[in-house]
Amino acid sequence: MKILILNGSPRASESKTLKIASSFTKGLNYKNEHEVEIVNIYDCNINYCKGCYYCWNNEPGVCVIKDDMTTLIEKFLDADIVIWCFPIYAFGMPSKLKLYLERLLPIDLPTMLERNDGGCVHAHRYKRAHHKYVMICSCGFYSKTNNCEAVIEQFRILYGEKVTKIICTESELFNISSYKVKIDRYLDSIEKAGVEYCNQGSISEETKLLLSKIVSPELYMRVANESWGID
Repeated sequence: MKILILNGSPRASESKTLKIASSFTKGLNYKNEHEVEIVNIYDCNINYCKGCYYCWNNEPGVCVIKDDMTTLIEKFLDADIVIWCFPIYAFGMPSKLKLYLERLLPIDLPTMLERNDGGCVHAHRYKRAHHKYVMICSCGFYSKTNNCEAVIEQFRILYGEKVTKIICTESELFNISSYKVKIDRYLDSIEKAGVEYCNQGSISEETKLLLSKIVSPELYMRVANESWGID
């Protein structure tokens, strides 16, 4: 099985979210049976979609722009599990990861199909029934409310029930050395979630509860503000 991690953080290998995704993948691959590849999106040459529909009208499935997306699309299609890994920026995904998403247009057809929820979607050009998706994101606030809803809904529309979502709030604690023990414990729970996903295809409610918060909201706000020198 091939696991593709799309690291959408500008911090690349220094990303806090990538640490979370790596712990999850460690659990997911605890039997050492899978091939894991990490793509740091911000290290890739990805240009803007021109909206020209060359990939639909002129050379079906082939983008007119020749950059790293040629290979990245192949990796995406070849993967069995795609892990979208990113920090929340302005209530959404970072801009270059969104750019990557837009450039996946060639893998779909112009044909529209009706969805079961009353919406519509483009038909897939290639068979992707084997694909599973995991969305792992982090944010600096302590709550998902009025913070993460946009990406949660975006991935629901994209992948429906085929996506598993892990959202790490309170991510500023990763930068505070005195909270290393709590962070290590949290990452252990993330690894456990990966093992469960490997064995069951889902994460248990018990483990989801362990991942819901690291410290209390009141403590987090105080500690996070102090870390920025704010009284």
